[in-house]
Amino acid sequence: MGPLTIRLAKLIRELKRRVGPIRNLRDKVLAHSDLPTALQAASLLPPVTRGLVDELLFGMEGVLNEIEVEIHATRTEYGLIGVDGDGDDLVFDLEQAEVHRHCGKRIMEAKHGIRLP
Repeated sequence: MGPLTIRLAKLIRELKRRVGPIRNLRDKVLAHSDLPTALQAASLLPPVTRGLVDELLFGMEGVLNEIEVEIHATRTEYGLIGVDGDGDDLVFDLEQAEVHRHCGKRIMEAKHGIRLP
């Protein structure tokens, strides 16, 4: 295994360990079709807190940045990225960003003869 693989494996193992309470909530409550059983299980589980979710997001940021540093020698501060609206708005924004990226590639090729991947 290379150094990147070793670093990623360590980060992912830690992320999997931390996600336990959320996985338990999903498995024992959200995925349960029997309401009384789901409600009973919910009262026995430790709470999923905003702090835990923040920790998990920070851990995922670490994984993504390890890959980004290896490929592009840069990092992204995901905590600075804000999203307005709901999931549908996010999908729309991502689709618009993809259209914009393709337009920029065509302009670079037409104006400067530069082909971007």
